[in-house]
Amino acid sequence: MRREGTIAASHEIRIEELKALFHVKTWGRKDRHKGQEFTGFPRARRPARVSAPTLIKTVLEFYDGEKIFAYSLDYDPNRRGFYVLPADPSDNNRTIYVVNSSLVNIQFVRE
Repeated sequence: MRREGTIAASHEIRIEELKALFHVKTWGRKDRHKGQEFTGFPRARRPARVSAPTLIKTVLEFYDGEKIFAYSLDYDPNRRGFYVLPADPSDNNRTIYVVNSSLVNIQFVRE
């Protein structure tokens, strides 16, 4: 966002230019990647904050090399994107909107 005088101006961003849209819990947290990287799923079957039976364990790998372990909510390869919940309960993201074109690989973990 840029300022034009005392008014904040918006800037158009095209979905195709994004990797994902991260809906964060708190702003300015810089400790997300400190220590060991989260790789896997917690022992609980699904996140405590959601009780929907349709959540699927999903491993996302982006073109930039980042890998995210999450629970997918509404994946459809024919749409531009879909929402996931991070598997790491201490992650600073509430939800993540993933742009399909930014993925190099997606895996669904069925039990």
